[in-house]
Amino acid sequence: MKTILIILLSLFQIADKPNYVIIRQQEGTRFPRFGYTPVKDRVMRVQFPIEFIVENPTDTDTEITMIDYRTVSGYGMNKRLGWWGVDLLEDRGDTLISIADRQRIQRIYPEEKRHYIIFTEHTVYDDTLFHSIFKKQIDIMRQDSSPEKKFINPETLTSFQLAYLRGMLSKDSLKIILDTGLDNGTDNLFLYSILKYLTQNQRAT
Repeated sequence: MKTILIILLSLFQIADKPNYVIIRQQEGTRFPRFGYTPVKDRVMRVQFPIEFIVENPTDTDTEITMIDYRTVSGYGMNKRLGWWGVDLLEDRGDTLISIADRQRIQRIYPEEKRHYIIFTEHTVYDDTLFHSIFKKQIDIMRQDSSPEKKFINPETLTSFQLAYLRGMLSKDSLKIILDTGLDNGTDNLFLYSILKYLTQNQRAT
């Protein structure tokens, strides 16, 4: 009887196996970075680390064939809302591994789960309001432009500053194109909004 029961349970588990890949955005654990340049005496860009999990519970290999990020970027007349290519990195705890850029393929095998991260590029060189709001942080970078001073701990920011940074992400989207090898219409997957960011438990990286 036990043998029959085990066989039946195994059959049900196989029948219930998902035929789609799961993508989940993670709450941010790393600090945003202000790209302050002493020569220009300005913050050129703000980089937000966006984290997400890709889980493949299917029986077939899945490939990330392209990843793009939609945000307002560029300078002057060329500043626009559009899709921009970003580098993909794998998060292995305290280590970030450069896995692939937008022209390469990342393979995720059956029953495998990977933790990835991208860094956005929000240009603020000509944003006078940004430089006014974050004058205190920029003054610190003027005195000491070492790399660690460019990471901004959200706990040190005012509620208004946090709201401004969240506003920079309000129109952003992440597009991940997958080749799942499955005929279920899920090869193009979109994470439409970047919501789980600037929360607690963030750290410099």
